[in-house]
Amino acid sequence: MNAEKVPQVSIVRCDCPSPEVHRGDILPVTIGLKNSTQETQSFLLWFDVTSFDRKALTDFPFFKPVELSLEAGQTVEHEAHVLVPYSSGLSDYLLCLALGPTEVDRWDDHYFEISVVPQRELKSNRCNLCGAEMGEESIIRRDPSIRLAKCPVCGLVFDFDMEDTISLLYQLGQACDGGLTFQKNAPSIIQDYDRKNEIVLGAEINRIGKQMGAPGKRLMDFGCGTGGLLIEAKKIGFDVFGVETSEAAVVYGRSAKALPLYLSIEDLRNAEGEEPFDVIVVRHTLEHVSNPKQTLQGFRELIRPGGLLVIIVPHFSFFVRRILPNSMPRFSYGLVHKGHQYYFTKDTLSAYLEQAGFPEIEYHYSILGGFLSRWTKGAEDPTKQRMVAGASEAFSRLLHVTGVSPVLTAYAR
Repeated sequence: MNAEKVPQVSIVRCDCPSPEVHRGDILPVTIGLKNSTQETQSFLLWFDVTSFDRKALTDFPFFKPVELSLEAGQTVEHEAHVLVPYSSGLSDYLLCLALGPTEVDRWDDHYFEISVVPQRELKSNRCNLCGAEMGEESIIRRDPSIRLAKCPVCGLVFDFDMEDTISLLYQLGQACDGGLTFQKNAPSIIQDYDRKNEIVLGAEINRIGKQMGAPGKRLMDFGCGTGGLLIEAKKIGFDVFGVETSEAAVVYGRSAKALPLYLSIEDLRNAEGEEPFDVIVVRHTLEHVSNPKQTLQGFRELIRPGGLLVIIVPHFSFFVRRILPNSMPRFSYGLVHKGHQYYFTKDTLSAYLEQAGFPEIEYHYSILGGFLSRWTKGAEDPTKQRMVAGASEAFSRLLHVTGVSPVLTAYAR
């Protein structure tokens, strides 16, 4: 703790369930925090990891700082989840919990010991697509925080330790739309995110509308974030509904955009009725779910005969996974990370859709205008919007024709 700084918020409790952890474990830490002042305090909470000589280990990515606030005199408990990287050595470490207005000025800190120890037994897993059983010999990639396995039978690639990932995402309330964690106190971030993606979402919805017709048709966006795609769908006449696991995103979408957003399909149907949907959009969400087979079979029951299922997922092609992440990280969208459970190719995505009862599958060029709108100042200007949209379409078509698009867009019936 910085002795020159008077603590505005202090750590009154820090409990770790076990000092021994394995590589790949997610370590829950219960933290008690107290605001001793008479004013609301906003601050950062973060972890550092050091060796026993207190030398910082920068290659040990534990926990990103989170923003918190406490009312005057308030005491709360906060649960943090610390990921132990697979690249960590079998050794003892000092884990430092710290808080303060910035990462430089600390109000308080707390050190405790952990030991990274060998796994007691080898894990096994079963392929979600074909059911083949496999062990750790199927692991094809070991990154600092993730191990990817490839099924030797059907070729499906997935996170070998996905059970932990699911728990982590739900505990943190991470939204699926763009990997952005929505916070109630960050509306400006959300508005900027929506604006930058307006061109992409509008173009996708217009293409769907041309295929299905829009007025009076029911459209559900599964993993809708705060509802940016639904806003565009309303403009051309769709009756729209959204499902999103992030409560903060649902609250924001309902209050700021007046959209019918729900935390689950069950909640949606209880509130809106069980009439089937004409269109279901699953945009950058299927790669996050724990059971794609069950999820897609559920969509089969929700969609009316002749209805359209739109699946948009990252493309785990040779080009994308071998070249883009290394040479052009801005284009690779962080393809491999702990939030992604599954990594689809055209073959494995098609197999999933056919098994779920969607035999008619068309692959369209993916609309990749997000990075263009991010680089273009004043994208709200109509003339500049048309320029960005035109450049985006030309670039996206080129990648689709050459087979190196970083995104798969499937229209299935």
